[in-house]
Amino acid sequence: MLPLENLSNEDYEDIDRLYQYLINELKTKTFKENEYRDFKRALTIAYSAHKGQKRETTNEPYINHPIAVSIIASNEIGLGATSIICALLHDVVEDNPNFKLEYLEQQFSKNVSDIVDGLTKIKVNSKDKGINEQASTFAKILTSIPKDLRIILIKLSDKVHNMRTMDGLSDNKLVNKAAETLHIYAPLAFKLGLYLIKNELENLSFKYLHKPEYDQLSEKINKIEEQNHEMFDQLSRQITSILTEMSIDFITDIAHKSLYSIWQKLEVKKMDLSSLHNFRSIQIILNTNEKDDERELCYRVYLQLTGQTQLFQLDYTSIKDYIIIPRSNGFQALIFNLMAKGQDDWTEIQIMTQRMKDIGDRGYPSEKFSDFHKSNTERQKWITRITQQLQDPESNALDFLRDFSGNFIASEIQVISPKNEIIKLPKGASVLDYAFTIHRDLGLTCDGAIVNRIRVGRDYVLNRSDKIQILTSPQVEPHQSWFNIVITGQAKHMLRGYFSKQKRIIADSGQAKLSQMFNDFGIEPSKEVLSHLITQFDMPDVTQLYYNIGNNTVTAEKLYQKIKDFLSQNNSRFSFFGFFSPKKKKAYLLTSEVEFNSKIPFRLDETTDHHHLVYAKCCNPIPGDDAIAYRKEEGIIFIHSRRCNNTIFHGANEKRNVALVEWGNFKSMRFLVRIMLTGSDRTGLLADIAHVIYEQAGMNMHSVNISAPNETFNGEIQVEVHNKAELDSIMDGLKKIPGMNRIVRLHD
Repeated sequence: MLPLENLSNEDYEDIDRLYQYLINELKTKTFKENEYRDFKRALTIAYSAHKGQKRETTNEPYINHPIAVSIIASNEIGLGATSIICALLHDVVEDNPNFKLEYLEQQFSKNVSDIVDGLTKIKVNSKDKGINEQASTFAKILTSIPKDLRIILIKLSDKVHNMRTMDGLSDNKLVNKAAETLHIYAPLAFKLGLYLIKNELENLSFKYLHKPEYDQLSEKINKIEEQNHEMFDQLSRQITSILTEMSIDFITDIAHKSLYSIWQKLEVKKMDLSSLHNFRSIQIILNTNEKDDERELCYRVYLQLTGQTQLFQLDYTSIKDYIIIPRSNGFQALIFNLMAKGQDDWTEIQIMTQRMKDIGDRGYPSEKFSDFHKSNTERQKWITRITQQLQDPESNALDFLRDFSGNFIASEIQVISPKNEIIKLPKGASVLDYAFTIHRDLGLTCDGAIVNRIRVGRDYVLNRSDKIQILTSPQVEPHQSWFNIVITGQAKHMLRGYFSKQKRIIADSGQAKLSQMFNDFGIEPSKEVLSHLITQFDMPDVTQLYYNIGNNTVTAEKLYQKIKDFLSQNNSRFSFFGFFSPKKKKAYLLTSEVEFNSKIPFRLDETTDHHHLVYAKCCNPIPGDDAIAYRKEEGIIFIHSRRCNNTIFHGANEKRNVALVEWGNFKSMRFLVRIMLTGSDRTGLLADIAHVIYEQAGMNMHSVNISAPNETFNGEIQVEVHNKAELDSIMDGLKKIPGMNRIVRLHD
């Protein structure tokens, strides 16, 4: 037994105080006597392991963190005694080498030590290139899901507490932590049905990544909800009155949509806030007993409400029945929009039972763990898919993370197989996505499909209730362009695996060709000659060189000439049977050539060597934007806007290679910016636009594309600016032009 010699009498008094606090905070008081003893022992071990440690964010004793995590796991997710013990111990092995997993197994059980092991980060040596610590750790956690769901649920509890207490971190760490949460943990919470936790993680990440936008949107929505309060309250009272007359046992609640999801909709669809509604919904939660038919009761309430035509108007296009076909995360409800007579906006109504409400808020953990491994559930299908992907020898943890969150929060559609099975896919999925969902080989040989008795191509975007029969052909060969027509992570993973295998085959043939040519010259394939060829053919590495030789992009004639040139340049050191002297490769930027420290801002101005910098085309940052610098292994540094999705991905998975950008002086270099304009058409409008750009701002207008149907205009202009201050000046000038309604900078 590991001695706890570092604990004094005062420490044990402190442990007693913390233990009492833990017990008082736990909502469930039905634990057994031996479980309470285990809580005390786990707290004692955690206290000893973390003694003297302080939290970076709050400077409070570190032991407060595992206690908070255990309370979240129990109260907000609904986990039991074993999870509370593991939450208390989740950082013990990682933070204190004196405490081993074997000791935890001895003190508690193999189950406890396995869960703690699943929560322990993978340590990666900073010299190990190509291995990503965040991706590898998260892949490890995901692989544990089929064994014990509690590992990921405790990890989510840990993430919730960390995000609630991040204010003390540096801006760099705030960006990285928030990006990791937004890219990985919020989508995972959604997939597991933890709607409340998903919303909180999204909103906290949004606040840290885009504080001005968060504050502005929050203020606007609060004002809208205050203005609509009476309308919302009136509708709620009318619903309550009708259900009371039905003698229905029910309660109502209000569900708020996350600020981040609203902001995303505004950003992606370039919409105004005024065009959106349903920032909050009225939930009708029905209490049932064992004799009640949940579905029948929900439908009866729906018919009663929508039948009150003298009181309400129903938006028939809004009806979504997730009771018959639940969402893949378990969410069940009957959803529709109502508008009371005399009102001018819709309100979303959700009808559900208390059981459905519990699953909707707390997801799968609210169900019995004994039911967790039931076959053929949507959850089990998802678990099987990710397990197969992670166990695939072609799988790469970073690529897996890149695809992981993409479709989790997207709207779902249900399509029908030839055997009348319902298959769930994200909205926007193609025939090819469906084929890969059914089977890898079906996807790789997909030649289109019969959808509702009509022949369509593999890029056809599916709609709800489509009936699909995949057509295959042995002559079909997957092409890189297929990545443009699939959106599911499973399809991307299978395509990536196929092309990786094909590339390896072609690269092997290229290596054989090069070896034969070296034999023809009578020389060895030394590092020096390979570095020379990589440089001459502008390849990132030797594998790509082999591949390009194998597919004849690098022809035998070109290869012969480059080797011959090299031998003539190095004739004095040439030996037919020896190796060339190693020489430092100079074609690619080494990371030592540019000062880069992920812990401090990356200073960028016109004096910086821009040969090694790339301003990302996905978001087109300009000097003055909130931006990050991302350094690739080759040393090339990419500049991304902080609002860019790639920023979220890099921040989540490449912490050592990401730094905030600190902009210096930019007065000579020019950057191209796209601006979208809408408004009322009139004579002289274009002249006014040109006047603002040329005369007032002194900038160049690179291009103009404006159309004016129906007395309104919309279009896009491209202007050259030195920095964001100049762009802001131009946009302020454009806003003052009579008839101008909307001006938006386009980032992609």
